[in-house]
Amino acid sequence: MLTFIDCMESSLVKDSQPAAKNNARFLVVLTACALFIVLILGVLAYGVSRPQTATLKTNEGQAVAQCWRRNGDSTQTALFRKLQTDACQEMEEQFHKKFQNAALLRTARP
Repeated sequence: MLTFIDCMESSLVKDSQPAAKNNARFLVVLTACALFIVLILGVLAYGVSRPQTATLKTNEGQAVAQCWRRNGDSTQTALFRKLQTDACQEMEEQFHKKFQNAALLRTARP
């Protein structure tokens, strides 16, 4: 004969099995997310720490020079030229921070 306590115990055993599966699933998802975050941080660390090559320095210097050339276009509005000047100055500052006292081609700068 089944008593009330037997019924409660059997329902607790049945209920604890899905909870255990959900906990296991949660831990798998949590571990996957943690691994993904570690992977992204590793990629960022590699990108920041890689050596700056002469080719990269030349390319970025040319990009800054091209920005200043584009800024000299007299057909653009004054607002556009002001925004472009701000962008070029920021690019040049970042270039100097990245390559520490590197010289830029100043021929195209107004």
